[in-house]
Amino acid sequence: MADPISLWGCRSLPFACHVQSYSVDKDDYDIEALFNFSRNKKGRNEMHILVINFNADSSPEELDELVQQDAPIFAEIPGLTHKHFIFNHETKTYGGIYMFESKAAMEAYMAGDIYKSVIENPEWSNHLVRHFEVHEEASNIQQQLKQ
Repeated sequence: MADPISLWGCRSLPFACHVQSYSVDKDDYDIEALFNFSRNKKGRNEMHILVINFNADSSPEELDELVQQDAPIFAEIPGLTHKHFIFNHETKTYGGIYMFESKAAMEAYMAGDIYKSVIENPEWSNHLVRHFEVHEEASNIQQQLKQ
């Protein structure tokens, strides 16, 4: 079986590709109008995503207990609209995908004690921290087309 990354021409994705094809009649949607509506409605792109991965020797039960304790804490972080708690028990890889209202909110979180407690936890290793801007216009086009 061919490697899925080379099969679809993906470049260094941190996850396996899953491709489905869809047929969309270009006359059904005015993509330019949706793009302009999105841009005018939201203004400049502000949302940012922070992805943190690390390795830990945790059992599924320990992870469940930890995230149930931590979820309410993350609900109180200013500017954090959502955090997905992620895991792969086979590779002992854990972490989170955080969506922030703005770069400033993300940077404030990264300067705070909660972020430091994740990064400096002596029981966790191989931290990988990446952050991204969200292309809100494209995201809004998708949302509009789903409605």
